[in-house]
Amino acid sequence: MIYYQRHLGDYAAAAGYLSALEHGVYTLLLDWYHKNERAIPRELVFQISKANTRAEKNAADTVLNAFFKWHPEQGWRHEGAEAAIAKMRDISEKKRAAANQKWHPKGMQVHSGCNADAMLSNNQYPISNKPRVSIVPSPPAVAAIRKGGLQPVSQLVGGFSEKENG
Repeated sequence: MIYYQRHLGDYAAAAGYLSALEHGVYTLLLDWYHKNERAIPRELVFQISKANTRAEKNAADTVLNAFFKWHPEQGWRHEGAEAAIAKMRDISEKKRAAANQKWHPKGMQVHSGCNADAMLSNNQYPISNKPRVSIVPSPPAVAAIRKGGLQPVSQLVGGFSEKENG
């Protein structure tokens, strides 16, 4: 879990009496708990809370006894963090199921039948997926078609030849 909600009013109501040192220890322990999504092992408590001195270790013990419950098989567990992790997992599973339903509905062919080894065009312009628009011929072109075929543009416009433009 890379994010968790921290409701300031709830935190202040529950932990407002802690000292600055205890607040730091509690924050470090909660951050680790949410990041790893598991109970805190006894042997890692002081390392996680960065407790080196006797005062820091006492602060860690105070926080653990006030906000965490010891479970012999798992370690120190926090009810609020467990609820947040369970909620996140539930939402994640629902989003995963919705994405699978969207991208892999029943009966939909998952793998394309296209030939990946097909020869690509040597055209310098990208191949477009847009439908081609038919061009309606202009009146002189329609007249030329009706007269018996297309004629050079120079004859239609005014009888110029290539030699005159030269």
